[in-house]
Amino acid sequence: MVAKYSQGRASTPPAKNSMALLLVAALCSALGGVVLVWQLFSTGLTPAPALSAFLCLLSPVVMLMALSGLRRTAVSGPQKAPALVAGVASLTGIPAQALQDEAQQSVAVARLKGHLHKLTEQKKVLTSSTRVLAYQKSNAESILRSMPEGVLVLESTGKVTFANQQFLRWYRLQPAEVLGKRPQDWCERDELAAFLNRFCGSLARRAERAPLDRDPPGKPGAFLSATALPMFSARDEGVINNTLIVFSDVTAEVNAQAARDEFATALAHELKTPLHAIGLQAELLLGEDGEDDSMRVEAANFIQQEVDHVGELVRNMLNITRIETGSLAINRKLTKITDLINNAIDNLEAMAADQHVVIQRHLPDSMEASYLDKDLLRVAINNLLSNAIKYNKPGGEVRVYLNESDAHMILTVEDTGLGIDESERAHVFDKFFRSEDSNVRERSGHGLGLSLVREIIELHNGTISLESEKGRGSTFTIRLKRMSVPLQEAA
Repeated sequence: MVAKYSQGRASTPPAKNSMALLLVAALCSALGGVVLVWQLFSTGLTPAPALSAFLCLLSPVVMLMALSGLRRTAVSGPQKAPALVAGVASLTGIPAQALQDEAQQSVAVARLKGHLHKLTEQKKVLTSSTRVLAYQKSNAESILRSMPEGVLVLESTGKVTFANQQFLRWYRLQPAEVLGKRPQDWCERDELAAFLNRFCGSLARRAERAPLDRDPPGKPGAFLSATALPMFSARDEGVINNTLIVFSDVTAEVNAQAARDEFATALAHELKTPLHAIGLQAELLLGEDGEDDSMRVEAANFIQQEVDHVGELVRNMLNITRIETGSLAINRKLTKITDLINNAIDNLEAMAADQHVVIQRHLPDSMEASYLDKDLLRVAINNLLSNAIKYNKPGGEVRVYLNESDAHMILTVEDTGLGIDESERAHVFDKFFRSEDSNVRERSGHGLGLSLVREIIELHNGTISLESEKGRGSTFTIRLKRMSVPLQEAA
């Protein structure tokens, strides 16, 4: 009994085991192919590329074990393993009856080896494809993680499958708080949560934008724009696999639009006042008072004064707009700045005399010429000097100094006028800014002169600074770099 039992265990299991191993090998090969196809057709970010490689690697190993079992079975006699013989016949195409012959068994083994070789080659191809997929996936994730925009990927159920660092940073979230969860589980901002929840159960079919999200936890004062986009399958552009949410920082655009709106409102107000005054004078001229010669002359002078005011406003506005939009190119030419300053003072002497203001010149007899934009700098110097005269006191003075250092030319305009309150000094260079002081308000002005001066000086890569004391006057200092050779401006 013991001998028979031992003989049974020695002969039957190898055949059964070999058949089982062949089935396992075939199953591994099939599963490896299925996994690879799944990877090739899926656009998700979560497949494990190592799985297909493992299954394909396991298949030839199992096949080798099966071949070893077949050889042992062939020696002991294939007639004792009908199931194995049937399996070999199926794989090799040799009839089961023919496999009883030892020669045919050798042929079967050779064919099985060929089949094993094919599986090995398929394994190499699958491994190479898996590496390519892993590389592409790694690159895609790297790009998304390094984007300056925030990125979320939602599957059809609304669960987050990807969130980059920028998004997590802006909303002060950790990956574990977001990944694999729906928006209602982690988003505490009502409008944003309502927008994201629209894609729980349905994917985005077109670009959709959420209301601006202001003051995100990780970036106070900012405005974020969220846009939902459909993520199409790489294989079939008609199939949408996920929803992509892109968060962009639009703070600069929002502030720029607010500035444009403010600029337009202030400009309309500044134009309305002189146009209304011109209209009143025109009515006087059309009425009975228009027959009086002195009245006609006074009205004509007033209208001319207001037209000049509007003209100056429009010119300054156009210059500022051209500078800010970059459409005004600086045209540097060799210029003697002393001549430029003297000409500006000469042109303003009459205005100073009308205001009973004296202009004092403290200029060097000569100074080396420098490459400057003569026309723009003339506008800046004229605006600075005219302000010093306009907002001065009767009997006041305007002192103009020009000095130089090794690297700079320094122009200083000092007046004994009204001065500027400390609370307003930081705003004097803002467009359309005018002091609330009643003494300033009663004098004509549109609040663009000093703003234009700063723009022109900065266009020359220079600086302008202010020192002032209420009731004691102001001092403006311009520092310009000396340039004795032409400078090619950056495009």
